[in-house]
Amino acid sequence: MNILKKSVIYALAIPAITLVFPAAVWAEEGTELPSYCEATGKGDIFNENRRGLCGDYASEISPAEAFLNTVVNRGKKGKERPVILDVRSTPEYRAGHPQYSYNAPSPFIYQYCNDVGELGSQDDRRPDGACISGGDRIAQPAEDFVSYVESIVPDKDTPIYTLCRTGSRSVGAAELLTKAGYANVRNIWEGFVGINLIADNQIPVLDDEGNVVYEEGPVDLNHDGQLTDEDKNGWRYHQGLPYETKLKNKQKYTGNFADTYYWD
Repeated sequence: MNILKKSVIYALAIPAITLVFPAAVWAEEGTELPSYCEATGKGDIFNENRRGLCGDYASEISPAEAFLNTVVNRGKKGKERPVILDVRSTPEYRAGHPQYSYNAPSPFIYQYCNDVGELGSQDDRRPDGACISGGDRIAQPAEDFVSYVESIVPDKDTPIYTLCRTGSRSVGAAELLTKAGYANVRNIWEGFVGINLIADNQIPVLDDEGNVVYEEGPVDLNHDGQLTDEDKNGWRYHQGLPYETKLKNKQKYTGNFADTYYWD
């Protein structure tokens, strides 16, 4: 089965899974509790995203649904034309990004990696372009980010999906765009790379009496006995959705420091 067909089948399964396992009910029926964001005054809507960050943007969206809407259904009559804004740095975007996505870096355009290998900059980045050990950054001012997005997506009713590496930078970007008047901004929850999910009963350890017990730890999502990037739950790895590395003139970032695509 080719990767495109596999991805489509996986994506189509998401609604069915949601029906079988509905959202958890946190309060008794008829009882309305304020969200964390409402209770703390940090936001008005929700804190569904992975980082517990509060947001006023429209909602979250899964990589699978974003893939269906932007690639599989692209150009189909009667379908919306959503846009993925990949807010990762230029090296990350160059290393791989969803087809048709636009690179609009925020809150930084480029990161200098600390030297951790023996080959200079060649082995200081992960396969997805992120630094193995972080370093100084070339910042993207919020107003410049919004101005750049307005130049490539002028219609503020356009559905926009923000994407970053693990679902954190994209929340900040979604907030900036919502405050700038974009009416339908959604955050891709898992991100392009994702994280290792944590669950109970994963790691065997000995208790004080010498008995083997299991503590919480990262989940081996693909069940191969190893914990690698392949077990991270984002677009590129465990979800296995298609991506490309070609830099297309219409979609690559063309603002300040655009030449950072080629610095490494």
